[in-house]
Amino acid sequence: MTLEPPHGAGVGDAPSAPALALARALQDALADGDAPGGQGIERTMLAAAPDAVLLVDAQGTIVLANAAAGVLTGYAPQALVDQPLDILPPQGLQGRHRQWVAQYFQRPYTRPMGRVTNLRLRHRAGHEVPVDIALGACTVAGAPCAVVFMRDVSEARRLTDALRHQATHDALTGLYNRAQLHELLQLTLRQALRCGRCGAGRYQAPSATVESLKGVAGLGDLLQHGLVDGDR
Repeated sequence: MTLEPPHGAGVGDAPSAPALALARALQDALADGDAPGGQGIERTMLAAAPDAVLLVDAQGTIVLANAAAGVLTGYAPQALVDQPLDILPPQGLQGRHRQWVAQYFQRPYTRPMGRVTNLRLRHRAGHEVPVDIALGACTVAGAPCAVVFMRDVSEARRLTDALRHQATHDALTGLYNRAQLHELLQLTLRQALRCGRCGAGRYQAPSATVESLKGVAGLGDLLQHGLVDGDR
């Protein structure tokens, strides 16, 4: 799946006047206190930042993107300017994301990396990229803005998944080990107890759990026939 530009706007089109004015105001601010090379040290740092950085206005429009943002998203940095932030969330989440952006600007806050897990963005080529996202609020040329810092965590997620697999599966057979079976059993017991307390009658264990536990001293049969009947 290849991303298409929003209706009526093409990626790479000339930025609108408000977005361009805001971007220029930020660039002018970054250029203050020029370094000997004639370029502001702050601007140099933004360009060299390893994390993707976006400046977004209160309408959810991208007004500035650094080089790393281009690498992460697959768009040229300048092509991101004046595009809605909605081009980046996974397919189907755009509406919810717009609501979240509106809520953020009603009560801006700072969020460091690592606070929200399982975040993904949609690359221009169509695939999803696991990311960590930090947020900060600022004002540029009198207008409220959000600074979005994004980091590719694909490798970290892969390593985490690999470590979890090693911790919960037998190295020789590839089947669940005792630790994972114990975790599954505890989860199933908790669900069954909740079901019984609510008077929902006999509890039917998930088939995947039953199959996983069948070889453990008849636990599969116990779970399959229900652990709790009503509130007994």
